[in-house]
Amino acid sequence: MFFYVFLFLTFIYLMMYLFRLNAKIYSLFILMTIAIPAAIFDPVEAYLYHDIQLDTFRIFNEMFWFRTRGWEGLRTYDGVIGSKAYIYFFSLFDCDILLPIATVILSYGVMIYMLNVIGKELQISERIKCLTILGCVLSQSYLYIFTNIRMPLATAIVSALFARDLLIKKSIFTCRVVAFFMCFFHQGVLIMFLARFMANFMRYFIIILAGIIVIYQSKFEDIVNILMSFNNDFFVGVGLKFLSYSDKDSAISMFRYVYLWIDVFIVYFLSLYIKHRIPKDCKAESIRVFLNISIMLVMFCFVGLTSSVISTDLIARPIWIVSWFFMFYPYICHILFKIYRDDIYLRINKYVKIWFCIFVLINFMYHIIYMSHSIFY
Repeated sequence: MFFYVFLFLTFIYLMMYLFRLNAKIYSLFILMTIAIPAAIFDPVEAYLYHDIQLDTFRIFNEMFWFRTRGWEGLRTYDGVIGSKAYIYFFSLFDCDILLPIATVILSYGVMIYMLNVIGKELQISERIKCLTILGCVLSQSYLYIFTNIRMPLATAIVSALFARDLLIKKSIFTCRVVAFFMCFFHQGVLIMFLARFMANFMRYFIIILAGIIVIYQSKFEDIVNILMSFNNDFFVGVGLKFLSYSDKDSAISMFRYVYLWIDVFIVYFLSLYIKHRIPKDCKAESIRVFLNISIMLVMFCFVGLTSSVISTDLIARPIWIVSWFFMFYPYICHILFKIYRDDIYLRINKYVKIWFCIFVLINFMYHIIYMSHSIFY
């Protein structure tokens, strides 16, 4: 039932896009309906009757402990106080399903809101704004968002804040402060800050890439041991996250590897294609940094794909983060046109939109196939 409802909704969203609606109306309708599949999916039933164990089932158990023992009844999230407060808040309601519903609405909502805000600031056409909004819905793993809960929401918020900071340069200080505090919602956000830091040093790209490979391959256990040695819940939590991803899944399908490689190549080469057409001055430095962040994230994925110590689950996560960033690519050439007033960027934007649609289609097909094999019953 869940699977068919999701497919029906995506069909409705596609049909509505063809009717050329106003972006705000289109966004409102999506946000009013996007959580319906999450609302009818029962992770407890999936576990008890179909032996499918998702993170949502574990989090529901944690919410039970919060209800029975209060704030101090669970120490799991002491290192990420934002997550603890978020889950504790929803444990106050006698309805567990509110948590995944809220997460779906917030994760998609923050990105759709930022696409509208940045699109309005750049005077993007309603058609292009609706295209990016539709792409945002179709390219993301719906299953991952409403079952993983914490990381999808954290990465969506940080991606939206980075985009606001770099693309329109509004509320820069607030964006960076809020993005930093999202590290205390999920440690996975740290990889985004690492990419953000490295994006400023792309002239040393080969050295950086070689360093990442060496660290991944030979110093992985040393880094984990150092993190675990800290007498701090946050750093210990980061170390435990690394340990949970330390076993390479040898049974992963070739289909998933092909999907990851395709995404890596699309993002990497399209980013380079745009970047190399930006004049070497400081006028579009923030755009260059934005593209560099995407390049660094796909490089993390590339290193993971060739690593013998990192699990495929961790490999895929940088791509899921990049897919948030990629939603803003149709806007980039418009920004460059406003800066340089060169028609070449409008011509380049045609190619960007084509590859944007290919990227969205590939991700949508992969997530649909993966979802049908994971929870279809």
